Amino acid sequence: MHIEKLRKQSDSAILRYVLSAFTIAFLIGAICAPDRSEMLSGLWRILTKPSLLTQDYFFIEIGSISGAMLNAALVGAVCCLMMFLPGAVVGSGTVAAYMLTVGYCSYGINLLTILPFILGTFVYSLIKKQPFGKFINFAMFSTALAPLISEVLFRYPATEVHNVTALGVLLAIVIGIVFLFPLYWLVQISFKTDTETFGKVLTYFPRQITIDPWLVNLKDPVFLLSLRNSFINGFLTMAITVLLGVPAAYGMGRFKVKGTSLFLLVFLVSQMLPASLTLTPMYLIFNKIGLLGTHFSAPIAIAASSIPFAVITLRPYFKSVPVALDEAARLDGCSPLRAFVSVMIPAVKTGIIT
Repeated sequence: MHIEKLRKQSDSAILRYVLSAFTIAFLIGAICAPDRSEMLSGLWRILTKPSLLTQDYFFIEIGSISGAMLNAALVGAVCCLMMFLPGAVVGSGTVAAYMLTVGYCSYGINLLTILPFILGTFVYSLIKKQPFGKFINFAMFSTALAPLISEVLFRYPATEVHNVTALGVLLAIVIGIVFLFPLYWLVQISFKTDTETFGKVLTYFPRQITIDPWLVNLKDPVFLLSLRNSFINGFLTMAITVLLGVPAAYGMGRFKVKGTSLFLLVFLVSQMLPASLTLTPMYLIFNKIGLLGTHFSAPIAIAASSIPFAVITLRPYFKSVPVALDEAARLDGCSPLRAFVSVMIPAVKTGIIT
């Protein structure tokens, strides 16, 4: 146990010095840059001048090459100082956090914009009554939001600067967190150890990052077979749905046919049927025609429920396309099929992709 602890301490020390060397390299780059005479004035512009979030700090109007390098060196120095705090354990997660923070110092992140996140993490450590050093990874990762939070909401909230509003940014962040949190949870839990995953203490970021679950699964032939089958089923389902659903939606949205309302009603009712109700009939049909145990049975079964949904969703898109486009294509000599493929599908490609 003592040997393992010493080894971890040794690894942490090595990573501290390596990342410190990166920080020094940025400082040397600033000093050796061809526009080093603009280093301090460029840094001052980076810290004080409002600019679009997508503009690089390397431009002389915003900063300078030497100023951007000095900004990266100063931000890296703050990160390195946190690594030497009591309780800080530097690992692969810390390296990733450092690279993310310093990597975006060419635009968006600077010495001032990261301060609210570091101070916020410090306050959180005080509330938890734990050393701030344990939260340095969180502090650095959170700076990824610095361009949005610090710049748009606090420092330069003017719409004409960023082409966005503070309320819009807040809503986008909230909606993004709500929709992306399940995905984040799946990804981060895949890098946890079994002890941490099934432990009583809930953690939102791996204390010790491990890729063992990935290696175990990628070496498991059963998992690889399941992954292959899932890919095949998904691809075939998508292909069947697009090949049958798009023409059906085009026909129902473009032409006045008797019974269209009835067809739509049937499609809507089919969406309300539980899957268990159609399971037995499909099994008997697939068994009769010899599709059981093949790669076509599952995609056909899934497409049977996804095609009505595709028709209901795409029909309004086709109805919104002006009839003049069809007529112009016919006057140019296009056949009905050519007009459908070359004119109508590009016009509703947004709906199809969705």
